[in-house]
Amino acid sequence: MREQVKHLQHQLDWFKKQLFGPKSEKRVYDPAEQGELFQPADAP
Repeated sequence: MREQVKHLQHQLDWFKKQLFGPKSEKRVYDPAEQGELFQPADAP
Protein backbone atom coordinates (compact mmCIF):
# COMPACT_ATOMS: atom_id res chain seq x y z
CA MET A 1 0.00 0.00 0.00
CA ARG A 2 2.80 2.45 0.87
CA GLU A 3 4.57 1.61 -2.38
CA GLN A 4 1.40 2.38 -4.34
CA VAL A 5 0.97 5.72 -2.54
CA LYS A 6 4.61 6.55 -3.29
CA HIS A 7 4.12 5.69 -6.96
CA LEU A 8 0.92 7.75 -7.22
CA GLN A 9 2.58 10.71 -5.49
CA HIS A 10 5.39 10.52 -8.02
CA GLN A 11 2.86 10.52 -10.87
CA LEU A 12 1.00 13.47 -9.35
CA ASP A 13 4.22 15.45 -9.03
CA TRP A 14 5.05 14.72 -12.68
CA PHE A 15 1.60 15.81 -13.86
CA LYS A 16 1.79 19.02 -11.83
CA LYS A 17 5.17 19.78 -13.37
CA GLN A 18 3.77 19.18 -16.86
CA LEU A 19 0.70 21.30 -16.23
CA PHE A 20 2.14 24.18 -14.21
CA GLY A 21 5.87 24.07 -14.95
CA PRO A 22 7.72 26.36 -17.33
CA LYS A 23 7.28 25.49 -20.98
CA SER A 24 9.34 26.45 -23.99
CA GLU A 25 6.12 27.32 -25.88
CA LYS A 26 5.37 30.10 -23.40
CA ARG A 27 8.65 31.88 -24.07
CA VAL A 28 8.55 34.90 -26.30
CA TYR A 29 10.99 34.44 -29.13
CA ASP A 30 10.88 37.05 -31.89
CA PRO A 31 14.02 37.13 -34.01
CA ALA A 32 14.56 40.44 -35.78
CA GLU A 33 15.30 38.78 -39.12
CA GLN A 34 11.95 36.96 -39.19
CA GLY A 35 9.84 39.95 -40.20
CA GLU A 36 6.08 40.26 -39.93
CA LEU A 37 3.53 37.64 -40.91
CA PHE A 38 1.28 40.24 -42.55
CA GLN A 39 2.45 43.41 -44.16
CA PRO A 40 0.46 46.50 -43.02
CA ALA A 41 -1.30 46.67 -46.43
CA ASP A 42 -2.36 43.00 -46.11
CA ALA A 43 -3.70 43.32 -42.58
CA PRO A 44 -7.49 43.33 -42.26
